[in-house]
Amino acid sequence: MSKRKIISICTVLLLAMSLLLSSCVTKTDKGADNTITKPTEGSTTISTDSVKLSEKPSGKLTIWVKYGGTPPEGYESFNDTPFVQELRRLSGVDVEFICPPTGQDKEAFNLMIASREFPDIIEKPFQSEYPGGADKAIADKVIIPLDDVMKQYNPNVLKALEENPDVKQTIRSASGVVFAYPTIKPDPRQLNTAGPAIRKDWLDEFDLSVPETIDEWEVALRTFKEKKNVIPMTGRLTVLFSSGTPFAAWGAPYGEFIDNGKVYYGAIEPGFKEFLAMMNAWYKDGLLDPNIASLDRKTEVSNMVDGRAGSMYTANASSGVGEYNIAGKKVDPKYSVVGTKYPVLKKGDVPKFGIKTDPGMGYAQITIACKNVELAAYFMDFVFSEEGSRLYNFGIEGKTYEMVNGKPQYIKIDGNLNDSIALYSKRDNRVGIVDGDAYVQTLTVKEAQDALGLWAFNNMPQNEIKGYWLNETEAGENAKLRTDLNTYAQEMIFKYIVGGASLDTFDTEFVPQMKKYGVTKIVENIQKAYYRNK
Repeated sequence: MSKRKIISICTVLLLAMSLLLSSCVTKTDKGADNTITKPTEGSTTISTDSVKLSEKPSGKLTIWVKYGGTPPEGYESFNDTPFVQELRRLSGVDVEFICPPTGQDKEAFNLMIASREFPDIIEKPFQSEYPGGADKAIADKVIIPLDDVMKQYNPNVLKALEENPDVKQTIRSASGVVFAYPTIKPDPRQLNTAGPAIRKDWLDEFDLSVPETIDEWEVALRTFKEKKNVIPMTGRLTVLFSSGTPFAAWGAPYGEFIDNGKVYYGAIEPGFKEFLAMMNAWYKDGLLDPNIASLDRKTEVSNMVDGRAGSMYTANASSGVGEYNIAGKKVDPKYSVVGTKYPVLKKGDVPKFGIKTDPGMGYAQITIACKNVELAAYFMDFVFSEEGSRLYNFGIEGKTYEMVNGKPQYIKIDGNLNDSIALYSKRDNRVGIVDGDAYVQTLTVKEAQDALGLWAFNNMPQNEIKGYWLNETEAGENAKLRTDLNTYAQEMIFKYIVGGASLDTFDTEFVPQMKKYGVTKIVENIQKAYYRNK
């Protein structure tokens, strides 16, 4: 796209946004005190002594969101969908969503910040995507602190935070200020949506059980190689750096983790060296895909579906285990791919790590331009209410779901999920409480549903670092250091696995070089932030 076209699009967006913001309502409450105060620096307590509103406020709100840029077929905008219409009816708030064109949300966001023409609410992770984080956004008078707002107007939000303490700390800035309404995923099946997968029908063929230990995995892989003449394990090794280390049986993933309050960087720990030694041995013995360092998704999918590979280093539930089974069974009715627990060294042990998503993936902030903070807070509390959560997760009763034994169940048509779910609900990419049952019900393949429970079996909640934010200085230092450090680390890890470098140099060359690139400083900054925000 040309620069001139981009500028034209952004100009249109800005003009449209200005028109929408002109309708931002004024305060309608009688005598309510909306004074915003900053808590003592370092405070980590969110009071639960909230006061319910005596009556529903009403008016109009504008909300900037990154989704909805491409409206569903047959609708001129996201605001015309049955979901938004029902949201307005149930909440009593005339909410208007501002949706930048798909793929242009970053440019639109930057333009909005530069223009200082803000809607009432912005759904965007300010802590990680605004230069200087949430504290800087508050200082720049872009968003407001929410400590007193939540205390006064948000009983449903506070209840949800008390029930999900892992998320509670993520909405505090580096200085301890509450700055956002989060996404909450209370069901662990939503947090562990990827992990190892293997051909169950081949295991059955050779009377092997689903592997749980590293030794059992090796037996299965060698059996596949010798008796099926296939690639025993395929999969992109790049997930090692972006998602986690599903085979970290020696207690050290690639990135940082915590053990008894102390922060470590896994890639320089002895346990990670043991992991690399295993991967190198498996690669030499032909148990790993020879193209593991350069695979793309299309190739790994065809490897599994076409029967060229027996297992997957890391697969997703829906687009992995589910997709493979659907496609594979069309060719062979006996075809079966199942997820497995993350491997351990000793049978019966609980995996220390896995691949986990951040429980709070989205954040909504009230902006300085909002003239009716009470209305904005009320609307966000509705989103977290039982009624609001059900609408967002399941849609409208009788159209997309029905109550079965007191629980909402998606309505199926001819055995398939109702195609209109996307029009009547908003389960993904938004703030609020995301229902685990809703997610599982979208998985039509039983093996995919079962995989979620297996991948959720781990102790990662106790060993991952969560609920901390670096301050502006620390974040700047770490970002600068990570660029060269990650480039060097990933290059060497590939070499260690495929044999381009000897693991004899791990302690004498790799670890010292990682420290030269600043790994010690990165850990030190994270440790300080962890203690400060604990």
